[in-house]
Amino acid sequence: MAENEFEKELEQQRFLFKEERKELLKKFSGLYVAYCKNKLVATGKTYDEALSKAWDMTKHAPIFIEKVVPEGEEETWLMV
Repeated sequence: MAENEFEKELEQQRFLFKEERKELLKKFSGLYVAYCKNKLVATGKTYDEALSKAWDMTKHAPIFIEKVVPEGEEETWLMV
C-alpha cells in the first residue's frame, strides 16, 4: 500500500470513530476499539488486546485504535 493510501485510509477510520463516538460511549466506554476497512472490527480492555483481535480478523493495515472516552480525553494508538 502506498503511503498516501495508508494515510487516507487511516483518516477514514479516524473520521468514522468520531462520527460513532456517542454510540460507542454507550456500548464500549473505557474499552479500546479497532477500526479497519471502514468498520469496527474489534474491542478490547487493552490496546494490545484490541490490536491482536483486529489483526487476527483482518490481516490488514492500517488499523485505527482508540480508547472510548469522552471527547478531549483521547489516547490514540496506530499500528504501522
